Amino acid sequence: MTVVVEAAPPVPASASQFTGTRRLVRLALRRDRIQLSVWVISIVLFMLLVVASVTGLYSTPEELRNIAVSSAVSPVALATNGIVSGDSQGAIVASQSVLVFALVAALMSTLAVVRHTRQNEETGRAEMIGAAVVGRRALLTSALIVTVGANVVLTLGIALGSIAVGLPVVGSLALGASIGGTGIAFAGVAAVTAQITDGARTANGLAGAAIGVAFMLRAIGDVNSTVVDDGTRVVSGWLSWLSPIGWAQQIRPFDDDAWWILLLLIGFAVVHVMVAFVLISHRDQGAGLVQPRPGPPTAASWLPSAWGLAWRMQRMTMFWWIFAVVILGFAYGAVGNEIDAMVGSSQ
Repeated sequence: MTVVVEAAPPVPASASQFTGTRRLVRLALRRDRIQLSVWVISIVLFMLLVVASVTGLYSTPEELRNIAVSSAVSPVALATNGIVSGDSQGAIVASQSVLVFALVAALMSTLAVVRHTRQNEETGRAEMIGAAVVGRRALLTSALIVTVGANVVLTLGIALGSIAVGLPVVGSLALGASIGGTGIAFAGVAAVTAQITDGARTANGLAGAAIGVAFMLRAIGDVNSTVVDDGTRVVSGWLSWLSPIGWAQQIRPFDDDAWWILLLLIGFAVVHVMVAFVLISHRDQGAGLVQPRPGPPTAASWLPSAWGLAWRMQRMTMFWWIFAVVILGFAYGAVGNEIDAMVGSSQ
C-alpha cells in the first residue's frame, strides 16, 4: 500500500516575524471577551463609587480643604493613598483613586500579557499555533495589542464616567490616562518577564514583584515629601520619580493635568517591549532565558501524597499571600491611629 503524504504549505516570501498577528488578536479577543470586560467594567464602576463617596462625604469647600490638609501631613495617607494636589472635588477624587486603580490596571495588564504568551507556551497552544504560518513575534504582539486596547477602553470609560457625574472634562481625561497609562507600562514589564522564565506562574510573580517595587519606591518618595500651597499640595520626593506608579500620580488630574508625563509611561512600555522582542530571538519556544534548577534525584517521602503535592505546588503562592496580608494588616493598623483625627478635621 502506498501512503501519500502531502507537503506542508510553503511559507510565503512576504512572511515576517509578525505574520499572523491579526488572527491571533482575534483569537485573544475571543478568549478574553468576558474576562477583560469584567476587569474594565469593574474598575470603572468602582471609580464611580469613589466619586460618589467623595461628593457625599465632602460637600463643602471647607470639608474638601480639611481632608486635603489632613491627607497631606499624614505619612500613612501618603503611603497608602498617594499625593494630594489641591482641595477641589476632582483633586480629592484623584488623590483617593489614582494609586489604587493604577495598581489594579497594572495587575490586569500583567496577567493578560502572560496569559497570552507564556501560558500559551506552557500549555502547548503556542506550539500548535506555530504549526501554521505565524511569525516569531506575532504571539507577543497580539497579546500587547489586546492589552493596550483594554487599557485604552479603560481610560475612556473612566473619563466618560467622571464627566457624566459632573467632573471637569480635561481632568477626567487626565484621570483616565493616568490609570490606563500605568496599565500599558506594566504590560511592557510582563512582556519581559514572560521571556525570562518557562512558567506562567513565575512570570506573573516577577511582574507582581515589579509592581510591588514600584509601589514601595512611590510610597517612600511620597512619605518624604514637602507640603506647599497652604497645606493642600504635596511635592513628592525623588524616589517617586523612579516609579511608573509615581509617574501616574504626577500627572495630577484636576490640577496640573501634566500630559507630558504620560509620555514617560508610554516610553517605559516601548523600551520594555523592545527588550522583550530581543529576548525572544535568544530563546527556544517553550523555554525561558533562565533555565529551571534540576530537582533532587529522589522525591521526599511526603511528596507522593495528595497533601504533599498540594503543598509543593502552592507553597510560594501561600507565602506571598500571607506576606501581603500581614503587610496590609500593619498598614491598616497604622491608619487606625489617624482615622479619628482625619474624620474630626473633616467635620
